[in-house]
Amino acid sequence: MSLQILCQGYTVANHEKPILIKLKVLFMRKVLKTRTKRFKNRIEAQEWVHEQQDNVNKVYFEGGTKGLMDYMGVK
Repeated sequence: MSLQILCQGYTVANHEKPILIKLKVLFMRKVLKTRTKRFKNRIEAQEWVHEQQDNVNKVYFEGGTKGLMDYMGVK
């Protein structure tokens, strides 16, 4: 499949929100969008990642490549 959604989690010491999540959406080996967000606990982080993955997959399967590009803001 040409669509990939990659997620990496990091732990940041001495921070109010210690979990940092980086989400990358790749299409045809090109990075379309990256998002970074901080969370207080792993449950919130997992929910956010699943929500982002569901949104991207839904747009891609309903609108195809054009729908994905519009959703990601790529011209």
